[in-house]
Amino acid sequence: MASPSDMPKEPPAATIQVQVQWCGTDYPVGVKADADIGELKRKTCEVTGLPSKRQKHMNPKNKEYNDDHPIGLLQPPHMTDLISLNNKVAYDIYKDHFFGEKPTCSVKATKDRIVDFDGSRTKLYKGKYQVGSMEIQCLIKFYQPEDRADLLRSIELTRTWKHPNLLVMETLYKETGNQVQRLVLSPDTVNGSLQGYINSRKEKGEDVISKANGSFTDFFLKMIL
Repeated sequence: MASPSDMPKEPPAATIQVQVQWCGTDYPVGVKADADIGELKRKTCEVTGLPSKRQKHMNPKNKEYNDDHPIGLLQPPHMTDLISLNNKVAYDIYKDHFFGEKPTCSVKATKDRIVDFDGSRTKLYKGKYQVGSMEIQCLIKFYQPEDRADLLRSIELTRTWKHPNLLVMETLYKETGNQVQRLVLSPDTVNGSLQGYINSRKEKGEDVISKANGSFTDFFLKMIL
């Protein structure tokens, strides 16, 4: 009878080298051929130190890959654009773009605003956010100096969130020459406000929050959870 050492061993799983582009730098990240984007995020964390929950891996059309997207389906050469929320790790790279001799980080706002579910215009302006060679569509909200306390409180609550149904913050900065703050958000997570949605349903005679007996609707409970 053959000993365990004589038993045939399974060949090691094939690996794929993915070029993760982040702030103008390529990071080669090796993952198993049957891995997904979620595993790529974990491996990218080992290489860059950027936590997985603060990573967004984008396809060539600036759309975010889902965590369950198979690595094997990436078009050769296997490559993703990595976008992250600002933190200490990202700042060490961002600062070269913000404060270098030739700053290459910019945000450009347009006059177009997101239209809410009820037809009203929100306070979110469409724009472009560029860091190094990467450029993505974004949404921009302006805050006056007197709103600073509310703004900082909101950032403290939401800066670590990473969920497809929640706001994803990209950066915060001041306009040159004044104290107006601009908050930059990912456009894929915003298509209207909760109040706008409630108003739009009320116009159709529907209450999405409470039932006739005073209890919450199933929709509202699911949304909260």
